Amino acid sequence: MELFKCAIAGKFLTYAEFFERIRPGGKMGQFPYKDHFDEIAKEERSNGYPDITFFVYRSGEPTQYPSQIDFRPANPPDQKQLDSLRKGTDDLIALYCPPNTSNPYW
Repeated sequence: MELFKCAIAGKFLTYAEFFERIRPGGKMGQFPYKDHFDEIAKEERSNGYPDITFFVYRSGEPTQYPSQIDFRPANPPDQKQLDSLRKGTDDLIALYCPPNTSNPYW
């Protein structure tokens, strides 16, 4: 639900910002992002939707991209992952976001 709220607001969040929204005051290391985000991504894609987990990204170096793209580590992402991320994010923006939301991955 929180990812959908990010989408309709056109807000891209770091993992820390996202975690604070779902577990205020909690310790971030206690949340299994990979497992949860994989399940969400699989469900979205199996229903013909773009990967909504692209609204959450790593902060800082070496990249400011999601930790994984297309179910593979993206540290840093390869060109195929970048292409998928950018297209998927363009599709998400067109589907959910307010007008003039920009894709941060271009």
